[in-house]
Amino acid sequence: MPENTATDPRRSSSHSEFIAQVADLCGEWNTTEEWIKRGEHFGNAIILPSINELRYAGRRLVDAFAAAQRGDAKGAERHLLVASEDLMKARHDVVDAVVYYVSQEANRIRKTVGAGYLQKYFTQYGDLFGLLKTMAQKTTQSRGDRTRRNEIYESVMRENFSVLHELYNALEASLPAIEQNIEAEDRKTEGDKRKYILNLGLRIASVIVAIVAVIITAILAFG
Repeated sequence: MPENTATDPRRSSSHSEFIAQVADLCGEWNTTEEWIKRGEHFGNAIILPSINELRYAGRRLVDAFAAAQRGDAKGAERHLLVASEDLMKARHDVVDAVVYYVSQEANRIRKTVGAGYLQKYFTQYGDLFGLLKTMAQKTTQSRGDRTRRNEIYESVMRENFSVLHELYNALEASLPAIEQNIEAEDRKTEGDKRKYILNLGLRIASVIVAIVAVIITAILAFG
Protein backbone atom coordinates (compact mmCIF):
# COMPACT_ATOMS: atom_id res chain seq x y z
CA MET A 1 0.00 0.00 0.00
CA PRO A 2 1.45 3.43 -0.93
CA GLU A 3 2.72 5.63 1.87
CA ASN A 4 0.28 8.34 2.96
CA THR A 5 2.53 11.36 2.38
CA ALA A 6 -0.19 13.76 3.46
CA THR A 7 0.14 12.60 7.07
CA ASP A 8 3.84 11.64 7.03
CA PRO A 9 5.48 13.83 9.75
CA ARG A 10 8.81 13.73 7.92
CA ARG A 11 7.25 15.09 4.76
CA SER A 12 5.34 17.70 6.76
CA SER A 13 8.55 18.82 8.49
CA SER A 14 10.44 19.06 5.19
CA HIS A 15 7.60 21.04 3.68
CA SER A 16 7.63 23.51 6.59
CA GLU A 17 11.39 23.93 6.31
CA PHE A 18 11.11 24.48 2.58
CA ILE A 19 8.43 27.16 3.04
CA ALA A 20 10.60 28.90 5.66
CA GLN A 21 13.61 28.82 3.33
CA VAL A 22 11.56 30.24 0.46
CA ALA A 23 10.32 33.02 2.75
CA ASP A 24 13.92 33.88 3.67
CA LEU A 25 14.86 33.88 -0.02
CA CYS A 26 11.96 36.21 -0.80
CA GLY A 27 13.35 38.64 1.77
CA GLU A 28 16.76 38.47 0.08
CA TRP A 29 15.08 38.95 -3.30
CA ASN A 30 13.33 42.12 -2.12
CA THR A 31 16.59 43.50 -0.72
CA THR A 32 18.38 42.71 -3.99
CA GLU A 33 15.70 44.48 -6.03
CA GLU A 34 16.07 47.52 -3.76
CA TRP A 35 19.84 47.60 -4.34
CA ILE A 36 19.34 47.24 -8.09
CA LYS A 37 16.81 50.07 -8.08
CA ARG A 38 19.30 52.31 -6.29
CA GLY A 39 22.00 51.38 -8.78
CA GLU A 40 19.64 52.20 -11.63
CA HIS A 41 19.76 55.86 -10.57
CA PHE A 42 23.30 55.98 -11.98
CA GLY A 43 22.26 54.51 -15.35
CA ASN A 44 20.34 51.56 -16.77
CA ALA A 45 23.38 49.83 -18.27
CA ILE A 46 25.08 49.66 -14.86
CA ILE A 47 22.59 47.14 -13.47
CA LEU A 48 22.70 44.61 -16.34
CA PRO A 49 25.13 42.21 -14.56
CA SER A 50 22.87 42.26 -11.50
CA ILE A 51 19.78 41.61 -13.60
CA ASN A 52 21.50 38.55 -15.05
CA GLU A 53 22.27 37.23 -11.57
CA LEU A 54 18.65 37.87 -10.59
CA ARG A 55 17.56 35.81 -13.57
CA TYR A 56 19.84 32.94 -12.51
CA ALA A 57 18.37 33.09 -9.01
CA GLY A 58 14.85 32.95 -10.44
CA ARG A 59 15.75 29.86 -12.43
CA ARG A 60 17.13 28.19 -9.32
CA LEU A 61 13.95 29.03 -7.42
CA VAL A 62 11.88 27.28 -10.09
CA ASP A 63 14.22 24.28 -9.85
CA ALA A 64 13.79 24.26 -6.06
CA PHE A 65 9.99 24.12 -6.37
CA ALA A 66 10.29 21.31 -8.92
CA ALA A 67 12.56 19.34 -6.56
CA ALA A 68 10.22 19.93 -3.63
CA GLN A 69 7.30 18.69 -5.68
CA ARG A 70 9.21 15.48 -6.40
CA GLY A 71 9.87 15.06 -2.70
CA ASP A 72 13.60 15.79 -3.10
CA ALA A 73 14.11 17.94 0.00
CA LYS A 74 17.91 17.99 -0.26
CA GLY A 75 17.77 18.93 -3.93
CA ALA A 76 15.30 21.75 -3.16
CA GLU A 77 17.55 23.05 -0.39
CA ARG A 78 20.60 22.94 -2.69
CA HIS A 79 18.81 24.98 -5.36
CA LEU A 80 17.69 27.55 -2.77
CA LEU A 81 21.27 27.92 -1.50
CA VAL A 82 22.53 28.56 -5.03
CA ALA A 83 19.71 31.05 -5.58
CA SER A 84 20.75 32.86 -2.40
CA GLU A 85 24.35 33.02 -3.66
CA ASP A 86 23.14 34.42 -6.99
CA LEU A 87 21.19 37.13 -5.18
CA MET A 88 24.26 38.01 -3.11
CA LYS A 89 26.33 38.27 -6.31
CA ALA A 90 23.65 40.55 -7.81
CA ARG A 91 23.88 42.90 -4.82
CA HIS A 92 27.67 42.96 -4.93
CA ASP A 93 27.59 43.59 -8.69
CA VAL A 94 25.50 46.72 -8.10
CA VAL A 95 28.13 48.20 -5.79
CA ASP A 96 31.09 47.19 -7.97
CA ALA A 97 29.48 48.53 -11.15
CA VAL A 98 28.51 51.86 -9.58
CA VAL A 99 31.92 52.46 -8.01
CA TYR A 100 33.63 51.63 -11.31
CA TYR A 101 31.24 53.80 -13.37
CA VAL A 102 31.44 56.87 -11.11
CA SER A 103 35.23 56.55 -10.85
CA GLN A 104 35.55 56.42 -14.64
CA GLU A 105 33.21 59.37 -15.16
CA ALA A 106 34.76 61.50 -12.42
CA ASN A 107 38.26 60.89 -13.79
CA ARG A 108 37.09 61.63 -17.33
CA ILE A 109 35.62 64.95 -16.18
CA ARG A 110 38.77 65.76 -14.20
CA LYS A 111 40.90 65.08 -17.27
CA THR A 112 38.62 67.11 -19.56
CA VAL A 113 38.16 70.10 -17.26
CA GLY A 114 41.54 69.97 -15.61
CA ALA A 115 42.20 68.95 -12.01
CA GLY A 116 43.06 72.53 -11.00
CA TYR A 117 39.84 73.98 -12.38
CA LEU A 118 37.73 71.15 -10.95
CA GLN A 119 39.22 71.58 -7.48
CA LYS A 120 38.74 75.34 -7.72
CA TYR A 121 35.12 75.37 -8.88
CA PHE A 122 33.69 72.09 -7.50
CA THR A 123 33.82 72.55 -3.75
CA GLN A 124 33.02 68.86 -3.03
CA TYR A 125 35.95 67.60 -5.12
CA GLY A 126 37.79 66.15 -2.13
CA ASP A 127 34.64 64.56 -0.73
CA LEU A 128 33.82 62.78 -4.00
CA PHE A 129 37.27 61.41 -4.78
CA GLY A 130 37.88 60.58 -1.12
CA LEU A 131 34.64 58.59 -0.94
CA LEU A 132 35.43 56.71 -4.16
CA LYS A 133 38.79 55.74 -2.69
CA THR A 134 37.14 54.56 0.53
CA MET A 135 34.54 52.48 -1.31
CA ALA A 136 37.17 50.92 -3.56
CA GLN A 137 39.28 50.03 -0.52
CA LYS A 138 36.30 48.38 1.18
CA THR A 139 35.40 46.25 -1.82
CA THR A 140 39.06 45.27 -2.23
CA GLN A 141 39.20 44.34 1.46
CA SER A 142 36.18 42.08 0.98
CA ARG A 143 38.14 40.01 -1.56
CA GLY A 144 40.64 39.06 1.12
CA ASP A 145 38.06 38.42 3.85
CA ARG A 146 35.42 36.10 2.42
CA THR A 147 33.78 35.57 5.81
CA ARG A 148 32.95 39.29 6.04
CA ARG A 149 32.38 39.97 2.34
CA ASN A 150 28.60 40.32 2.56
CA GLU A 151 28.89 42.40 5.73
CA ILE A 152 31.37 44.77 4.05
CA TYR A 153 29.17 45.25 0.99
CA GLU A 154 26.17 45.91 3.20
CA SER A 155 28.14 48.58 5.06
CA VAL A 156 29.09 50.20 1.74
CA MET A 157 25.46 50.26 0.66
CA ARG A 158 24.26 51.51 4.04
CA GLU A 159 26.96 54.11 4.76
CA ASN A 160 28.32 55.27 1.39
CA PHE A 161 25.90 54.66 -1.46
CA SER A 162 23.47 57.54 -0.87
CA VAL A 163 26.33 59.97 -0.24
CA LEU A 164 28.00 58.91 -3.49
CA HIS A 165 24.75 59.48 -5.39
CA GLU A 166 24.42 62.99 -3.92
CA LEU A 167 28.04 63.89 -4.71
CA TYR A 168 27.87 62.55 -8.26
CA ASN A 169 24.64 64.47 -8.90
CA ALA A 170 26.30 67.58 -7.50
CA LEU A 171 29.26 67.11 -9.86
CA GLU A 172 27.02 66.74 -12.90
CA ALA A 173 24.87 69.71 -11.86
CA SER A 174 27.95 71.92 -11.36
CA LEU A 175 29.45 71.29 -14.82
CA PRO A 176 27.65 74.15 -16.67
CA ALA A 177 28.75 76.66 -13.99
CA ILE A 178 32.29 75.26 -14.03
CA GLU A 179 32.48 75.67 -17.82
CA GLN A 180 31.17 79.25 -17.55
CA ASN A 181 33.75 80.09 -14.88
CA ILE A 182 36.55 78.63 -16.99
CA GLU A 183 35.39 80.58 -20.07
CA ALA A 184 35.17 83.80 -18.02
CA GLU A 185 38.65 83.16 -16.64
CA ASP A 186 40.00 82.51 -20.13
CA ARG A 187 38.41 85.73 -21.42
CA LYS A 188 39.94 87.66 -18.55
CA THR A 189 43.32 86.09 -19.24
CA GLU A 190 43.05 86.99 -22.94
CA GLY A 191 41.97 90.53 -22.01
CA ASP A 192 44.87 90.91 -19.59
CA LYS A 193 47.21 89.60 -22.28
CA ARG A 194 45.94 92.12 -24.85
CA LYS A 195 46.16 94.92 -22.29
CA TYR A 196 49.73 93.96 -21.46
CA ILE A 197 50.71 93.89 -25.15
CA LEU A 198 49.05 97.28 -25.72
CA ASN A 199 50.79 98.85 -22.73
CA LEU A 200 54.09 97.34 -23.78
CA GLY A 201 53.62 98.75 -27.30
CA LEU A 202 52.86 102.21 -25.92
CA ARG A 203 55.93 102.11 -23.69
CA ILE A 204 58.13 101.04 -26.61
CA ALA A 205 56.63 103.81 -28.76
CA SER A 206 57.32 106.35 -26.01
CA VAL A 207 60.92 105.20 -25.78
CA ILE A 208 61.31 105.41 -29.57
CA VAL A 209 59.81 108.93 -29.61
CA ALA A 210 62.16 109.97 -26.81
CA ILE A 211 65.17 108.58 -28.67
CA VAL A 212 64.13 110.30 -31.89
CA ALA A 213 63.65 113.56 -30.01
CA VAL A 214 67.13 113.27 -28.52
CA ILE A 215 68.63 112.57 -31.95
CA ILE A 216 66.80 115.48 -33.55
CA THR A 217 67.85 117.81 -30.69
CA ALA A 218 71.48 116.72 -31.09
CA ILE A 219 71.37 117.24 -34.86
CA LEU A 220 69.93 120.72 -34.43
CA ALA A 221 72.47 121.57 -31.72
CA PHE A 222 75.47 120.57 -33.80
CA GLY A 223 74.04 121.38 -37.17
